[in-house]
Amino acid sequence: FLILILYSSLGILNNYYQNRYENSELVSQAFNYQNLETFDLKINNKTCHILSIQATIEELCVSNNHKNLTKIVVIGDSHSRTFLKPFNDVFGNDYSITYATGSSCIFFTNTTNTFCKRSDQEKVISLLNNSENSIIIYFADLQDKINNEENNFIFNVPLTIQQLAKKNKVIVINQIPLFPVIVMNKILSNQLLGIVNEISYPREEWLSNKKRIQVEEMYKSIDSKNIFLIDTFEIFCNEIKLNYCVGATQDRIYIYDDNHPSTEGSKLIISKIELILNNLNFIK
Repeated sequence: FLILILYSSLGILNNYYQNRYENSELVSQAFNYQNLETFDLKINNKTCHILSIQATIEELCVSNNHKNLTKIVVIGDSHSRTFLKPFNDVFGNDYSITYATGSSCIFFTNTTNTFCKRSDQEKVISLLNNSENSIIIYFADLQDKINNEENNFIFNVPLTIQQLAKKNKVIVINQIPLFPVIVMNKILSNQLLGIVNEISYPREEWLSNKKRIQVEEMYKSIDSKNIFLIDTFEIFCNEIKLNYCVGATQDRIYIYDDNHPSTEGSKLIISKIELILNNLNFIK
């Protein structure tokens, strides 16, 4: 009898929590980010962001191949993954956009990156070295690689950006803030305890991070009127909430793990790119 009551009680609780989960937009978003494939940009039924060196790449992803359109080339690592789809939604009809992104793919123009998971890395490097009058959007998660000796990021990244800026406009996405928790896991683990109002931490903690400072100093060493730096520290650590780095609010996730922007976070970056293009008179 007691066992039956216990099972009955558990059933009621499970239904309660299931209904609560189904009615929580934030928890639903957190669950969705456990399946990142749903956020990938696909062109001609091919996923543009490459995850494995074994992946077959027949050709680069190109949205709108019209010769008379201004060319944009998006290159970068996993920080660019959820950026591609909303970016293509905004600009895909008005620009000819080439997407060459992949896991750990911080691109150089002078050599290959041994961490990059794209098998066509040399083809992408050739594309970059032959680009003229284009807009290059450059993503690089450097905070955990800045002192890597094998790929010498601290030398090769500034060299690459300066080389690209000789004949193109280069928009560099600065280091995404690192969070002390996995945001989506924090939301899912707290969904039975109460509503998550916000996941954030004081901006001073990231501001004083030694790796962030090192990356910042590296970017400051680059000098060119054709280079435009998007300050993601300001976006995620001041604009959403003054003086706080915000990973999620009550109804939106901006960072889905501990350093990768969500679709909503990517849209904030895209709005900054739109301002730059507008100032350069590239907006159609």
